[in-house]
Amino acid sequence: MTELTQWLLSHGISMAVLEILVFVPILATLVNLSRYFIGFKSFGIYAPIILGLSYRYTGLRYGLIITLLVVLSSLIGYSIMRRIRMHYLARVAINYLIVAIILLFGIAGLDSLEILGFTNFESINPLALISIAALSDFFIKMYVKKSIAATVRVLLETVLISVIGWVLISSETIIGFMLSNLWMLGAILLFNLLIGRYTGLRIKEYFRFSFVVKNDNK
Repeated sequence: MTELTQWLLSHGISMAVLEILVFVPILATLVNLSRYFIGFKSFGIYAPIILGLSYRYTGLRYGLIITLLVVLSSLIGYSIMRRIRMHYLARVAINYLIVAIILLFGIAGLDSLEILGFTNFESINPLALISIAALSDFFIKMYVKKSIAATVRVLLETVLISVIGWVLISSETIIGFMLSNLWMLGAILLFNLLIGRYTGLRIKEYFRFSFVVKNDNK
């Protein structure tokens, strides 16, 4: 550990807090890079950051199955409530009620039936589970505006970014390097500035419009 890292740890900053605060900008940079350079869309920048951190504390397998339960319960809740006229916040509250009920019985069912070896839900961090459940609001907001196909595509890209973030924050080598080299936060700042000024085609667009380039070359 560098002197700066040791000084922070000896002045009220725990190792867990330091890891989270260091990796939040890294995950935000990952979202930024995937959006403007690769062309992935996501539910904003907050959702993939929270999912990536949540997977860190639930484990990837449990995090993904909880994500699936949240999405399924959101679809069920929306299909029921779309037929009822009510205020927006009342709709959100009922949606979270449905999510909570399906999560409770879904987790209990997976545990009791020992499906795919999911028998250790009691060790999951409750705050991580709640954070994944918050994905429901992002999913429903987009589903109201877009088609189910577009919403599922953005969901999958959000989860993919989150999984890549989980890989980064689960690597002891990367964690050790970042905590011992906090100056890298400055490099991350410069990297984001460069991405923010990038105006070229995204990687997905190269594949999408490759047939146009081929036709022009004929």
